[in-house]
Amino acid sequence: ISLNPAGDRAFVALGTGDLAVLDTGTGRILRTTHVGLISAYPPVFISHGLAYAMSFGDVTSSGAIVSRTSAMLRVLDAHDGALLRTVLVGVNPSWPPLPDAPGRRLFFSSTGPTDNVNAFPSGPGTVSVVDAATSRLLRKIAVGIGPSPIGLDPASGHLLVLNAQGDGTAPPSPAR
Repeated sequence: ISLNPAGDRAFVALGTGDLAVLDTGTGRILRTTHVGLISAYPPVFISHGLAYAMSFGDVTSSGAIVSRTSAMLRVLDAHDGALLRTVLVGVNPSWPPLPDAPGRRLFFSSTGPTDNVNAFPSGPGTVSVVDAATSRLLRKIAVGIGPSPIGLDPASGHLLVLNAQGDGTAPPSPAR
């Protein structure tokens, strides 16, 4: 369950791939929106009147789970839960997003494509930069294999990214 900042709306991820929006004062369900399988905590991140939910797959009518190769960022109205748009953010994105200090941008790191044998990253990952007020994808930045954002440098405003396995253009050098 996620609450909006005012505390008057609760977002509840249902095992069916639906997200229910409840009025916390009355307990009434305002809307149920199909967003796909949410397997992240918290299920919703709220910024600038928008509710962001990360969908990693879907649930069929028979209850079977279908995985996706890329996650979908679902953007909803934080007041009534209406689905506004979907943004493709990559493979295994970080959650919740890392906001910058003023809260204008949200950062999602994605591991990059994986091999079919061990599910290890096999190509460059990305950081997706999303405008928090409009939910528009501003850019994707190639940052190497298996990236994870670790923070923002307050002096420069630069995003700091831990890159575990090189830049994806050549095998990492052997450890010495």
